[in-house]
Amino acid sequence: MNSKVINRATWCYERLLRLYPKEHRVEYGECMAQLFRDECRDSWNQARWNGLVVLWIRTLIDLSKTVVLEHLSNLKGRNMMPQNIFQNPRKTFKFTALLSFIIVYSTIVVFTLWLLPEKYGSVVRIELEKIWSPSLKLVSNPYFLENQYEFIKSQMVLEKVITDLNLDQTFARRLGAEKLTLDDTCILLQKRIKIHQVRGSSVIEIWVYDSDRMLAAQIANQIVNVYKSVAPEQSNAIDRSKVRVLDVAKPALHPSFPNRPLNLIMGFCGSLGLALFAGAAAAFVVWMWGKVPTIPRAGQIR
Repeated sequence: MNSKVINRATWCYERLLRLYPKEHRVEYGECMAQLFRDECRDSWNQARWNGLVVLWIRTLIDLSKTVVLEHLSNLKGRNMMPQNIFQNPRKTFKFTALLSFIIVYSTIVVFTLWLLPEKYGSVVRIELEKIWSPSLKLVSNPYFLENQYEFIKSQMVLEKVITDLNLDQTFARRLGAEKLTLDDTCILLQKRIKIHQVRGSSVIEIWVYDSDRMLAAQIANQIVNVYKSVAPEQSNAIDRSKVRVLDVAKPALHPSFPNRPLNLIMGFCGSLGLALFAGAAAAFVVWMWGKVPTIPRAGQIR
């Protein structure tokens, strides 16, 4: 996993180096790629995904600045800058919009395809059939389902799930820690669980999200098993119900997050809009600058 992530990140960075002028790439491209690879390795060893995200943010900010400066320096060295870009609003618009679009959309593509961690969602559907007692015929709890949501995510249920599946050890390995307490593991597990009610029914969907699709399904099914065994003991006469499993959780075939096609489409539209705005702003500045009268120097006055 370590070398795979670093190789992908370096490959993306090498493609971004093509934004620099050819002379700059020939002279410094190989060294820049090697330096980025070393920084990727250090960031991954120190903070895993968080370290890589911080590195990419810092790198892209520096890249967007230095690419523009190198192109300007290259044009200035050829005495082409005034005629080609910064005295012509239309060419300024095209150059700024294109460069902005490439930088922003490249960043979105890199994050969407390679840097955002995948999460798979597995769902188990259960039906809660309330057991009515003749002696409690007129008694009802309007918060029955809400109470069951909280009970499913309670420590009483989740601690047994953690113990049965050894989730404390699994999560500890992912975080690079020697050991996690039961309370810490329970908090991590609660963040992976989403509970929804099917509208107009007593059917509950228990969603579990995890980077391991097999583990997500195992956790969802085990939550229901523990809930079925513990719920009758903890329910009072009013809240007593019968749990019926409608659909067991199965490993997902595709990740629920990130939604890559949607992210790329929205990223394209957002990048295009931002690029047009940046190009228009730059062209307006150049146009306004051209309206400022030139003050002659003292040696030019006769």
